[in-house]
Amino acid sequence: MMVEMLDPMGPELIRRWVAALLLVDRDEREAMVEMVERQVTEMYAAREQRPRSRPSGGQRPA
Repeated sequence: MMVEMLDPMGPELIRRWVAALLLVDRDEREAMVEMVERQVTEMYAAREQRPRSRPSGGQRPA
């Protein structure tokens, strides 16, 4: 994760997330972070569970 933040776009994405989060009422921020965290986790966990596609040509790896 730290390496990703060092990516040229990393600081800009962090700035945008913080700016958006500051729009949320202070007493609702923790719940908002938990909601986003849960949605991202569910979305990407489901993606990881899908079977991987076969190499081009539809052949099974040897």
